[in-house]
Amino acid sequence: MGSRAALAAPAARAFGELRALLAAQLAGDEEATRLLNTPDWAAAMSRAAALKRRLECPAGLRAAVGLAEDKPTAGTPPDAADGGGGEPAAFLRLAQRVWDGACVREEQIADPALRAWRRRQMARCDGQLARANARGLLHAPVAFELSSGCSRHCWFCSMAAAPLTDVFGYTSQNARLWREVLAVVGDVVGPAAAKGGCYWATEPFDNPDYERFAGDFHEVLGEFPQTTTAMALADPARTRALLDLSLRRGAPRNRFSVLSVPMLRRLYRELTPQELLLVHLVLHVEGGTRRFEAGRAREPHGVALSAASPARPGTSACLSGFLISMTERRVSLLSPCPADERRPHGSIVFAEERFDGADDLGRSLRRMIAEHMPPTWPAGSPVGLRADVVCAYADGRLELTAAHATHCVKGDASLRTLGELVTAGRHDLDGLAARMYWHGWSERQVRRTVDLLLANGLLDETTGAVAGPTPTRRSFGADAGADRGAG
Repeated sequence: MGSRAALAAPAARAFGELRALLAAQLAGDEEATRLLNTPDWAAAMSRAAALKRRLECPAGLRAAVGLAEDKPTAGTPPDAADGGGGEPAAFLRLAQRVWDGACVREEQIADPALRAWRRRQMARCDGQLARANARGLLHAPVAFELSSGCSRHCWFCSMAAAPLTDVFGYTSQNARLWREVLAVVGDVVGPAAAKGGCYWATEPFDNPDYERFAGDFHEVLGEFPQTTTAMALADPARTRALLDLSLRRGAPRNRFSVLSVPMLRRLYRELTPQELLLVHLVLHVEGGTRRFEAGRAREPHGVALSAASPARPGTSACLSGFLISMTERRVSLLSPCPADERRPHGSIVFAEERFDGADDLGRSLRRMIAEHMPPTWPAGSPVGLRADVVCAYADGRLELTAAHATHCVKGDASLRTLGELVTAGRHDLDGLAARMYWHGWSERQVRRTVDLLLANGLLDETTGAVAGPTPTRRSFGADAGADRGAG
C-alpha cells in the first residue's frame, strides 16, 4: 500500500514528534541531550533505522528478505556497521530507550499488600526461571481482554488461545462500562495501572474498535497502551495509523509478531525503516526469537514446527496482577511460573471471579488483595516451602535452593529443625513456635523468620489456586483447598 515516496512526508513529521517526545522523556540525560542536539539528527535517526532493520533480521534471512545489500561497504566504520558504537548505534540505543517507560515502578502501586505480593512473585520467578527469562518479564499489574478468543491460532501461542467467539464492541453502554472499569482499576492499583495492556490471550486487531478503547485507556489512566499484534499486515493503513496514534499519545511502544519469512519480507516492503524504528519485531521464524515450552508450543504440532529452533523451558507470561475480560465480565489474579503439565500456559491462577459492573469489579479486586496477599503469614495456615525448593542444613546455614537461586539463613543447629518443619508444611505459626520453643526460639523470632521466607517468595502461597488450562469460572476463597506442588 503506497510507495516509499508517499510515506516520506509522514515519516519526516513523525521524526519531529519523536524528537520532542525523546526530549521530554529523557530530560536530564546528557547523552540524550547531546544526540538530540545533533545538527542533522533526523538523518542520523534514519541511519539508525536502517541499522536496526539489518541487525534485527538474522543473518541467514537477510538475502531472503532483500537485505543482502545492507552489508557493510568499504569505508564503513566497523562499530557503526555492527551496532557496537558510532553515531547510528548511539541513536539506535536512544530510540530503544523509549521502551524504558514500559517498566513498572513499584512505588506506583497504590496498595502496599499488592506491592509486597508482586515483589514476592518476582522473587519466586527469579528462583524458578532462568536468568534471561526472569529478567525479561515485565510483570504488568493489569491486562484487559477486549474479545474472547483469537482469530490467528498461531502454533506457538503460549496462551493456547481459543478461537475467536466474541468482541467487546464500542457501544455507548460498553464505552461507559469500559471507562468506569478503568477508573476503578486505576483507583485500586494506582498509577502503575497505566503500564497495563489491552490484550492477553487475544489479538488486538480482532476488535475493530481497539484504537477507541486504547484512546480511553490513555485518557483515564494517563498512558497509551503498548500493542502486540500478529495482524500488522492485515490492514497496513490501520497499522500505520496505530503507530502514528501511539506516537502522538506519547507511548510509541509496539510489537509485531512475524509469523513467516514471506511476512517479514512484505513487512519490510510495506513499512519504512523509520516507521519500524520503535517497533519490536518478534520473529517467529527459524533463527529468530526463542520460544518457550508453553501453551500451543507444547502440543505435538507445535513441537514439530519448533524442531529447527527448539523451544526452551520457561514462560512468556508477563502479568503479575489482574486479568480482566470485558466480554466475559471475569477477573483473574495471575503471576508467571514455568510452564508444565499442570500449568501449561506458564501462569499461576490464584483466583477468578465474575463481576457485574465496575463497582462489583472493585469489590472483587479488593477481596482478592485481602484474601491472597497477606502482608505477613496468616495465622492458622500451614507454613510450607514451595515444592520446588530444596532445604538443607550445613555449618550453621540453612540453604533453600530452587532451580536458579539459593537463599541462606544463618544461625545455629536449630535451623535444621526449622527446615524440616517448613519442608513438611504441616504446622501453622503457633505449631512452629511451640516446636521451636524447645530450641530457644521466641514466637517473635519464628514469625520474623517465616515472614523473611515469605518476602523472598519461598513459601507456598497457592492455596486456592486454579490448576489446569481451562479453570472453572467461579470464585475461589482461601478455604478452597491446598495446591501443593505449584509453580
